Amino acid sequence: MAFSFNKLGDTLLKIGTSTLQTGTFYATAKALNSNCGGGSIFGCGGFGGYVGFPMGGYTMGGYPSMACYGQFGMMDSYASQMAIGQAYGQGYALGEQIKAQGAGGMFNFMNFSAMPGFQNIFNNQTKLNPTENKAAEKFTNHPTELGKQFEEHSKSGKTTQFVMSDWEAKAEGKEKDAEYKEYTSNFAKSYIAHMDETSGNKDNEITKDEYLKYNISADLPKNATEEQVAAYKQIANTSFDKIDQNGDGKIDWKEMGALLSTYDAMSGKRDGKISTEELKTGFSGLTNANSTSMDTQLRNEYTRLYGKTEEKE
Repeated sequence: MAFSFNKLGDTLLKIGTSTLQTGTFYATAKALNSNCGGGSIFGCGGFGGYVGFPMGGYTMGGYPSMACYGQFGMMDSYASQMAIGQAYGQGYALGEQIKAQGAGGMFNFMNFSAMPGFQNIFNNQTKLNPTENKAAEKFTNHPTELGKQFEEHSKSGKTTQFVMSDWEAKAEGKEKDAEYKEYTSNFAKSYIAHMDETSGNKDNEITKDEYLKYNISADLPKNATEEQVAAYKQIANTSFDKIDQNGDGKIDWKEMGALLSTYDAMSGKRDGKISTEELKTGFSGLTNANSTSMDTQLRNEYTRLYGKTEEKE
């Protein structure tokens, strides 16, 4: 298929528009929510006034992308609106330029990826292939207390401990690893059961619709606008697709276990505790549609806990 500069221009227009939409949501959500106001899987008010939006690592025409929010924290309202406007304007203008000038213009494709600010758009794979993992076996009647606690702690900024207090002191080895797997699996089942009990059909698997319903209820205020909900869904869809490693449209308890274990390891060690800082770091990777770093970590954790995975051809 021939490379289309028309399509490239359209893509950049969409990038600019997407940045504007997400940035607008960021600004309004910041005004509506207080610190650590969210209790969803993202944790600690990820879509409120605590955690920034990590929208890629690229820049638009030399201007910083929304990724700066995740790195430096929230910007004030005026500065954020300026950044939003710049990102949108630059994306739009570049898209129009490319469409107008075509293959004979200044944006020769062979050199385009070397232009400052666009390396990640062309050089980064943005989605891993689905795995061959079979859906985890169903479970029934699992206690939801730990899942509820995780939601509550996410709202209040508290650390969630999901291992027994004596686990850390045990000698490293297969026995300790096996216990960690059991603790993580029970935690995952509890959280799945809690999500499904509050927003699903209680079959102990989470569909995308159930996932969105739960997270919207946990994170967004009741008076959220249609624009806020739409922008939220966009990045929540990204996170769902990362967690759903086999691409079957559901999150099972093993996939959830891989996520929770990945969160636990965000500080550089697995101690059976998920802190606010780990949630912030995990949120950044989980909602970044322009990077597969979190995807790779999730795959590695799934393999470590539940066995080798292979990608579908």
